[in-house]
Amino acid sequence: MLEANLTTTPFPELIDPEAMFGLPENLLLNSTLADETKIQALNLWKHDLVLLMTATDENMPAHTGQPSYVPGESTAEMLRRVSNVLLALDPLETGKTGPSHRA
Repeated sequence: MLEANLTTTPFPELIDPEAMFGLPENLLLNSTLADETKIQALNLWKHDLVLLMTATDENMPAHTGQPSYVPGESTAEMLRRVSNVLLALDPLETGKTGPSHRA
């Protein structure tokens, strides 16, 4: 299970990967990060998207503005993109669950 201390992490991409990279493909192309760090960031991003979809399904939207990703793209589509990049980095990630430290 992935755990990250968000107050002391030396990797800002683990705090909010969406804000840091905009698109999961940008994270994949980043040559300064190790694959393990990319995988951690993508898992956090994926977990956040799943929580957002769950909240939306329960009529509890997380925010009132538009998502910061591509205009007109749904949360489900972004989740698919994040999952595809995660699989490109680590094909064995398919059966793993997301982190439990974020609410």
